[in-house]
Amino acid sequence: PVAADEWRLFLVNNRAPILAEWSARTDLQQWFATLDAFEAIGDTQPARGFYYPRWTDPLEYTVYLHCARASLLAIDGRGDEALAVVQTALSVCRKLQPAARTPQRFATAHKMQRTCQDAARFVVHVSSPSRPALQAFAAMLDSGNDQAAQWRQFIMTRCEDARAASAGPDRRFAGVPLVFRPFLVPIVILQQCLFN
Repeated sequence: PVAADEWRLFLVNNRAPILAEWSARTDLQQWFATLDAFEAIGDTQPARGFYYPRWTDPLEYTVYLHCARASLLAIDGRGDEALAVVQTALSVCRKLQPAARTPQRFATAHKMQRTCQDAARFVVHVSSPSRPALQAFAAMLDSGNDQAAQWRQFIMTRCEDARAASAGPDRRFAGVPLVFRPFLVPIVILQQCLFN
């Protein structure tokens, strides 16, 4: 996150390209609006890194675009609209994180939440949104995003994936005696954390 003054200077100096990109990428706006309509967003990609595309790139780009647009709206004094734009991005990231099946996806969703929170702080500081807009934003923040529960779910998912990787008939550890397989689960978790 950059300081508010640096962020404002960047936005002012790059207003035209940001607005042009926002206008041109209505598909990304629709993508986030569609995702936000769901109560939860699952992660159906395999847990191993070499099986999934790098989906974090479009996610990060879309979040940054939403945050830049929201910040420009705030500079223009349109605080309610600005808060609504950043709220959509933050809500999507909050819904993505609980179901993440790799450390990379979990961390990316968490990092993007922090980016949205920084943008929301900028919006509130610069434009003073109305009380109803702030209440709607606060209600979204209060809605079922238990960080401790997310981390527990994430760890359990990693354990299940590691057990499956070590116990299947044609898996890497098929030749390892059964008595040693429980000790391999933490190794598989560590391996997946390092390479995903």
